[in-house]
Amino acid sequence: MRQRRLRLVLTTIIAGTLAAVLSIPHLPDEPLVGEAVTGARLSPPEAGLPSQVDSLYRFKEKPGDDYPAPQIAIIIDDFGHGWKRSVVEGFLDLPYEVTISIIPGSRHSVSTGRIAVRKGKEVFIHLPMEPETPTAIQERSMLMAHASQSDVAQLVDAACKELPMATGVNNHMGSKATLDGSLMEQLSRELNRHGLMFVDSRTVAGSKALNAMRQLGVPALGRDVFLDYDPDSLAVERSFDHLAAIAARRGWAVGIGHVRAGTLAILKRRLPQLEAEGIVVVPVSRLITRLRGPATARLDTTIAGH
Repeated sequence: MRQRRLRLVLTTIIAGTLAAVLSIPHLPDEPLVGEAVTGARLSPPEAGLPSQVDSLYRFKEKPGDDYPAPQIAIIIDDFGHGWKRSVVEGFLDLPYEVTISIIPGSRHSVSTGRIAVRKGKEVFIHLPMEPETPTAIQERSMLMAHASQSDVAQLVDAACKELPMATGVNNHMGSKATLDGSLMEQLSRELNRHGLMFVDSRTVAGSKALNAMRQLGVPALGRDVFLDYDPDSLAVERSFDHLAAIAARRGWAVGIGHVRAGTLAILKRRLPQLEAEGIVVVPVSRLITRLRGPATARLDTTIAGH
């Protein structure tokens, strides 16, 4: 009898413990650095996202000129949030002309832009655009799919007022917004009005942003490689290798990274190596301007068909 009661007590205790454990809400895995704040994707879109338009642009040898060295433009996204100060300062102090892309409306957006200019860095507006999957934390000012022209104008005006030093824009998220061809045409008109360039971050296959920009005359390019979607150091190293290979083959390449300590460490180590290999790091605006110069101007007439 005593043993039966003991077994009954033990069974009751175990059942109660299991019920308590099962009642605890499931806690998700800790996100990547910046994931909760910026709504960054856990996996990249289709690798490479090849572009017929980009394939048209190759540096052409001009009479009397040496063939230009391969050029790489690197954009670092997500500045403006309260990242670790040493990491932010590390990117701003890099002795290379990386482009700093700042999310408008964030706590440190204005101060970061001003410091970046003092440090000789180019500034882009990292414009939030609507993703297919809603983010946990809503951005303050996001370009929504099917927005009106007045809404687009108001959003761009506000971002430019906040970051007047910006020379261009690239999209933050936007897997839904950049599929909206009409919206991208409206955005291109506003960027034209402000004299801004554009880089399509290509967060979704089939983005209509790049073609819309070029059809309306906005100087634009698309990214080739996300450097740190997988933050593992070996994965980032492979991404750098891929970026360098594209530049060596085509003459130029565009990479996008994020405000992460691991990315900063690899940049510090790999950029001198790229330089030693004869690959030059340039601001995005300089690369776009060069690609639109006399050596490639004749290609503009073919863009509308792509």
